[in-house]
Amino acid sequence: MSSQKEMLAWYAAALLAGLVVWIIPWFKIQRELNQPQPIGLAARLEQVRKLYLYFFILLATLTFLGSTIFTLSQFLSSLLGARNNVWDTDMSLAAAYALLAVLIWLYHGYLLNQDRQFELKTQSALATQARVVIVVDGDGFGQQLFDKLQGDIPGISLQPI
Repeated sequence: MSSQKEMLAWYAAALLAGLVVWIIPWFKIQRELNQPQPIGLAARLEQVRKLYLYFFILLATLTFLGSTIFTLSQFLSSLLGARNNVWDTDMSLAAAYALLAVLIWLYHGYLLNQDRQFELKTQSALATQARVVIVVDGDGFGQQLFDKLQGDIPGISLQPI
């Protein structure tokens, strides 16, 4: 039992040390997103930031899948009689990895969703500033284009000729 407590202390210490190294620069980057338009928009559209978010979603997904497969295999081994102890240190560690992976996946997914919503708002705001002239000819293509743009981009200033 004391070895499990010692292992828990080591894992908690490693988690806290890693969290401090990560959280300070991350919150500095997140503060840039709330800056006025050119800086905040550029920070949200940074490809490196998106790559980071998608990469950690991928890692979280793979970690969750690996932990789940390991847990299921150990549980099935126990059911088939190959193991005596169903829940041991390895199972606890796999469950902790799975939980951590879910939290990372949810947080990074939330950030990507926020970025997507911000981009849609920005595009809508820019669309209302755009003025588009459409040549409406006899074959109906111009009118179809006019109707489609008016439906897809509300607030856009369209002028048929």
